[in-house]
Amino acid sequence: MPRYAGADVELHGHTVRKGEPVIAALGSANRDPRVFTEPDRLDITRSTTGHLGFGHGPHFCLGASIARAQAEIALGALLKRYPELAFAAEPKRNCDGGTWRLAALPVRLTG
Repeated sequence: MPRYAGADVELHGHTVRKGEPVIAALGSANRDPRVFTEPDRLDITRSTTGHLGFGHGPHFCLGASIARAQAEIALGALLKRYPELAFAAEPKRNCDGGTWRLAALPVRLTG
């Protein structure tokens, strides 16, 4: 879904004129190597400071706090039940309309 520039702006050597459509590549959000170490690696211990998973500013997700609580409870229970949980193979990703999502996350359960 395009957005439209509210004013002329210079962006990486290119001028975007007021009223011109702009489309953000959402698949690149949270993958900036200047912000995230190894941005393509799944790391559940990584700090979430600066990520855009729940939006930003007036577009911040109203359900963010409950989603975080659900993830914390679910992952906590999983890791408590399987403390030796480990990758069995590299995660596989699917390109899905400009976003990247997991196609497979093979794990090895012990315990």
